[in-house]
Amino acid sequence: MVDFDLIRKEIADEYTQPHSHPWVIGFSGGKDSTLVTHLVFEFLMSLPRSKRTRPVHIVSNDTLVESPLVVSHMRQACEDIQMACPHAVAQVRS
Repeated sequence: MVDFDLIRKEIADEYTQPHSHPWVIGFSGGKDSTLVTHLVFEFLMSLPRSKRTRPVHIVSNDTLVESPLVVSHMRQACEDIQMACPHAVAQVRS
């Protein structure tokens, strides 16, 4: 059984380390990268704006061999992130 509270704690512990190394999250549109992206985004939204100090980059790439369903999911996820970003103090480029 997956302990999501432990995963959330590990995300919080790493994000609050005393350095400003950026995070780069690979997003393929699969279930694992979708979950990681969601949990990180959820964590960032739980922080006050003043505490969102580390750069977080979510990177995806259409290699032109993905199924149309995965491509559609990736595009929708990018749109959803872009809609939420004005509240997240983030920049999204697609």
